[in-house]
Amino acid sequence: HSGMSQYSESTKRALLSFPITDVLAALGKHVDKPSSRGFYFSPLREEKHPSFQINATANVWTDWGTGEKGGVIDLICRLKACTRSEALDFLASIVPSATLQYENVPARNVHGDRFLVMDEAGPLRSPALFRYAGSRGIPADLVSRFCEEVKFNFVGSNLRMFSIGFRNNSGGYALRNAMKSRWSKVSMAPMDITTFDSSLMPTPEPSSSSVLVLEGFFDFLSLLVMEPSPGMDVCVLNSGSMLGVSEAYLSAHGKVYGLLDNDAAGDIYMDRMRRLLPDSECVDCRGRYSEYNDLNDLLLGRSGVRKPSAF
Repeated sequence: HSGMSQYSESTKRALLSFPITDVLAALGKHVDKPSSRGFYFSPLREEKHPSFQINATANVWTDWGTGEKGGVIDLICRLKACTRSEALDFLASIVPSATLQYENVPARNVHGDRFLVMDEAGPLRSPALFRYAGSRGIPADLVSRFCEEVKFNFVGSNLRMFSIGFRNNSGGYALRNAMKSRWSKVSMAPMDITTFDSSLMPTPEPSSSSVLVLEGFFDFLSLLVMEPSPGMDVCVLNSGSMLGVSEAYLSAHGKVYGLLDNDAAGDIYMDRMRRLLPDSECVDCRGRYSEYNDLNDLLLGRSGVRKPSAF
């Protein structure tokens, strides 16, 4: 018997915050970029003029053509003609499992056996994590200001871990710890970019005409050790795979400064950025630290340290 009872409160919250646009895409609905007024074509009916509005922050929608509105569950109920309980099950089937905390769910609902599950996130307290940040040249006050301590485990395992967590614009985390294992560098869904305004407040809204683009949050923290107030917007990709996601944000800037890694992947990202942003001036800043792999190596003075090329 499935039903709402099988999901913990935190899972329900995670499910209900899954972006409406992603739900529409999963249902095969065409989600064009919204028109300048932020309207989409309604997925509920044929229309000539877009009148379907999505408030991404609150994750609610309004169809101004019919007056209907609601959240993500209401939309699935309408599109799939199903009950709320079935809509929740459908959501659980499309949301990346790392966002979910399963409670007494039949085993067949858990795909595979090793998914990251967040236990809690809060202020950094662990001396080991502060030591790890220190070993990378990042002082305690700086890492505390921008990062959290995230405790997580794996579905189907009693392995408990904790990491420095860097929150992204969608509430997921890039996670780093000092362990010499495959869990030293992971992400907790949903994946997204992290953006800051020119006063270093986290916000998805562009605030200046220039933006700095960095690959990971240790690059970002390293930059702030060397340049405490960059004076322009900052975009941390958290993963090169997020370049496409960053397009809308970056394209709002006339000047885009790439502070990427000096490796083959960095070359590819820089090239792709120029293609994604034909109307912005993309400046490759890697020449300023050409004998270093990245900003963290520059901070630590570790020249010539090269990650093995991926190709």
